[in-house]
Order: sequence, then structure tokens, then C-alpha cells
Amino acid sequence: MVLTKAWLQNQIDTEPNPAVKLALESVMQKYTQAPGATSPKLKEFDPDETYKRVVTYYIDKKGYTPEQANDVARSVVQREKERRGLK
Repeated sequence: MVLTKAWLQNQIDTEPNPAVKLALESVMQKYTQAPGATSPKLKEFDPDETYKRVVTYYIDKKGYTPEQANDVARSVVQREKERRGLK
């Protein structure tokens, strides 16, 4: 069974128990919001820490040379700064 907005509204309208009706209304309000309204906030961005973690990952796990890992880490940090509007 697929839950639809119309079905849920019908359940709210026909529910005699006020406590259940309130719970159904809260479910409807939460699950019918636009996705952007509930998106989580971004964590604080520390470019130095991000750089270190990316370099370490690419050297240890992927077997990149330090120069290759440096290039990847710089591009990751730059992309994150642009994405967050920091630079």
C-alpha cells in the first residue's frame, strides 16, 4: 500500500480520537514538507584538516604519490570552499 497525501488527509479527517488525529497531523506536516526545508546545516569547514585527511587517505589507501595526493587534496579543498561560498 502506498501512502499518499490524499489518503493521509482522509485518515485525519475521519479519525475520531483527538490524540491520534494530532499524531497524524504531525506526521503529515513532517513528511509533506519540501526537501530543502529540512536539509541539515553544513558542519564548520576547516580547510587545513580537510587537506590533511584527503592527503592521508590518498597516500595510505589509494597508493598515490605525495604529489598526486597534494593535487587531489587542493582540488577538494577548493571545491568545498566554492560550494560553501567561502572564496
